[in-house]
Amino acid sequence: MGKGLSYSGEAKAKNNKAKKAPSAFALEEERRAKAAAEVRAQEERAAQLAAEQEAARRAEREAAELAGAAEQAALREDAELAEALRWSEADAEEALARRVSRCEEAVSSESTGGGGDLPRRVERLEASLGTATAGSLEERVSAIERLIGPEAGEAAEQHLPVTEPL
Repeated sequence: MGKGLSYSGEAKAKNNKAKKAPSAFALEEERRAKAAAEVRAQEERAAQLAAEQEAARRAEREAAELAGAAEQAALREDAELAEALRWSEADAEEALARRVSRCEEAVSSESTGGGGDLPRRVERLEASLGTATAGSLEERVSAIERLIGPEAGEAAEQHLPVTEPL
C-alpha cells in the first residue's frame, strides 16, 4: 500500500502542477497581447515622430516668413531714411542759400549806407575768401558772416546748421 500512496501523491502533484502551468492557449494569447502592445507602441512612436516633423516644418515656415517680413521692414526703413536724407540735404541747401543771400544783402546795404570802412572790410573779406577756398562752403559762408557784421551772424543763427552733402 505504501507504493499506492506514493503513486497517488505523485499523480496529485503532477496534476496540481499541470493545473498551475499555463495552457498552450493561454501562452498563445499572452504572446499575441504582447505583440499587439508592441505594435501599438511602434504606432504611437511613429505618430509622435510625424507630429514632431510637422512641427519642425511649421517652425521653419514661420521662421522664413518672419525673416521675409524683417527684410521687407528693413528695405522700407532704408527707403524712408534715404528720403529723409534727400529732404535734409534739400533743407540744408535752402538754408545755405538763405544765409548767402543775407550776406549779400548785408554787404549791399552797407555799401549803399555809406559805411566808411567798407573798402577795408572788402579787402579783409577778399583775403578771408582767398584763404577759405580750401574749406567747405559752410566754412566760407561763416567767414563771410563774421566779416560783414553781427547782424548777419544773428540772422544765420536763427536757422539750422548746414551740413555738407554726403
